[in-house]
Amino acid sequence: MRSDILSSMPLKDEARGVIWRIFGSGSSPLSGRSTYELIEPIIRKRICLDEQDSAIVEIRGWFEATGSEWKLKSEMSEPIAMTILDGVGTDRSETATWAVGSIDGDLAARVICSRWQAKEIDSFVETALTTLERLCAQDEVLDATRVKDVAALGVDNAKIPKASLVRRGRLETFRNLYIYNSKLVLLGLHPAVDNLIRIVIQLRPRLLKSVIERLDHPVIRARLADLMIIASESADHRKPLQWITADSCDALVALAIVQTLNTVNRLDADLQYAKRANTDHHIWRTELRFPRHDMDAAAADLITGLVDRLAVLAPLPCARWIGELLSNCPYMLHQAGEHEAPLRVKQLERACIELLARLVHKSWSEDLSAALCAGLRLTPRSTWTRHLADLAWAIRDVAPAQAIQIARATLDEDQRYVDGELELNDLFLHWEDWHTREWFRGLGDALALSNEELDLPRWVSVRCQSLPLSVWDAEENIQAFDTAHRAAQHWFLV
Repeated sequence: MRSDILSSMPLKDEARGVIWRIFGSGSSPLSGRSTYELIEPIIRKRICLDEQDSAIVEIRGWFEATGSEWKLKSEMSEPIAMTILDGVGTDRSETATWAVGSIDGDLAARVICSRWQAKEIDSFVETALTTLERLCAQDEVLDATRVKDVAALGVDNAKIPKASLVRRGRLETFRNLYIYNSKLVLLGLHPAVDNLIRIVIQLRPRLLKSVIERLDHPVIRARLADLMIIASESADHRKPLQWITADSCDALVALAIVQTLNTVNRLDADLQYAKRANTDHHIWRTELRFPRHDMDAAAADLITGLVDRLAVLAPLPCARWIGELLSNCPYMLHQAGEHEAPLRVKQLERACIELLARLVHKSWSEDLSAALCAGLRLTPRSTWTRHLADLAWAIRDVAPAQAIQIARATLDEDQRYVDGELELNDLFLHWEDWHTREWFRGLGDALALSNEELDLPRWVSVRCQSLPLSVWDAEENIQAFDTAHRAAQHWFLV
């Protein structure tokens, strides 16, 4: 039927030969005009006078009005795709690239595989990536009109700048993107941009690593990762772990972490559903099926596997990534309430501390400590030093000198935190939060490690003696007195 439509188009070769130019010009994110609007000007410019009017009428007939837009009729998608690809041929101009990008990604990839030779495919993929690289540099890959709710970004609907999506941490950037702006990943790209990356990744899936490294935009990178997950999740839920290698770029490592922890959540969700309901019509999130597979063990193994993969990185990058992972995992792994530490978070923290202990034992340096702290600080919580305390406690037997050094650094950092909060009159204790309770437990461990002959009453006294805790202090500034009282509680809890 589609070939009949194609052969019945009453267009002469001259008019048929410019169709790809119309679609290429209209699909470019930089065009500013739609494909439908460009039919007449391009036809007037490109073909002879006596054929122009009939060609314009014929081509416009391929479109239908959808709201305020004119879109290609669904039955015309495949014949037009073939016409565009025939017209593009070996042309690798930007217009030709966007012409291919005007075709649905799955359809284009299928037709290209059946019509083009390997060298033609390779040259097109390289041209497409170069075009997309330029677009990323111009920050023009997103179409804000396709996503109605961008309030979380603090921008208007006219443009979504890349800077509004980038956070302090590499992992936090993609975590926030998936949690708060998932619509951007699914719908926010210009249609031709989305089609091009789908075409590229289907034609050359082995290029994922280099494609993510080259295309410097978080939404494109997240979309590429999603496409790879969609293609592989029914076969191998551990696939993202393979993205982490010694030479992986930061974006790919971050995406591997995010996708792996998302898979842990999916496995847990499937397991919880299977325990309470009939699974005959359940749509499973991975290739695993309950009760045939131990999904609880699979989730735990995935967490261990993730940390093991990070171990292939050089010591300093590995320490920084472990810090970022510890800072972000409580926000990424599903948890019920805040009173007790969630199982998966505990499993991940345990695996991370074990890896850090090995790093300290084999590659200890001040730079390693600085890299770890740089990652740990990327959290709004004040409790991040608990991980340093856990590390010190874990290595107390195998590396006692480093354990004491890290323990003392932990206490010094905590002293700076309390001093800063006293200046701001902003110190609060949230004992109902498991983070806080683990924090004080860790600070207690650090204190025990810091000095074998520690005089505890004197240690507390020294820290409390300068606090404004007298009756006269309370009368003069009750807010400062209340903050000082909480600081005293802080030291006594330690």
